[in-house]
Amino acid sequence: MILYLSSSQNTNLLDFEQWRTKENQQTPVKKMVGSFMLKKFVIYDMRNFSHITEIVLDRTAFCDTDIEFSEAIMEFLTMYETRVTVICEGVSPSDELFQSLLACGVGKLVCGEQIEEIQQELIECISETGMQRYLAADKQRQKTERYSFNCRNIRVTVISSQAKMGATTTAIGFCTWLSK
Repeated sequence: MILYLSSSQNTNLLDFEQWRTKENQQTPVKKMVGSFMLKKFVIYDMRNFSHITEIVLDRTAFCDTDIEFSEAIMEFLTMYETRVTVICEGVSPSDELFQSLLACGVGKLVCGEQIEEIQQELIECISETGMQRYLAADKQRQKTERYSFNCRNIRVTVISSQAKMGATTTAIGFCTWLSK
C-alpha cells in the first residue's frame, strides 16, 4: 500500500494511466490531502499506517522548515522500514534540502517542474527497483558505535502517562534498535 501525503494542488499526481499497469493495479493508494507537520504526523498518526510499504511526500504539503522536514524523515526511517519518495518540485542537487534528504537516506527525489516530468520520475521511484538516479547515504556504511549486552532475562517496560500517546510505537522502535 502506498500512502500519499499531498497538498490540494497535487492531489491527482498518482492517478495517471501510465502508472496503472497490471502490477500496480493491485497496489492501493491512500491519499491524505491537507497541510501537515511531518514530525507530528510521524509521532501521532503514522502508527495507524504501520502496514504501509511506501510513502510519497509532497513537500508543499508540509509546514516544516527544511531542517525540521529532514530531521522528521530521519526519525521516521529509524522507526519504520518503508520506502520514502519526496516530491520537491524545482529543487536542484545543489540545494540544501536536496543534500540533507540524501544524507538522511532518501534517494528517491522527484524534482521535475512539469506534470509529465513529475509523473515519469514517480513511475521510476515507485517501480520495484526504485529510483537509481541519486545516491542516498547508506545507513549501513555509516560508522556507528556497537553495543554488546551480556545480560540475560532482562525486561524493559515502556509506559505512557496517557493512552494513545505512542508507548507501543516507542517500544517497537526501541526493540528494532536493540536488535540491530
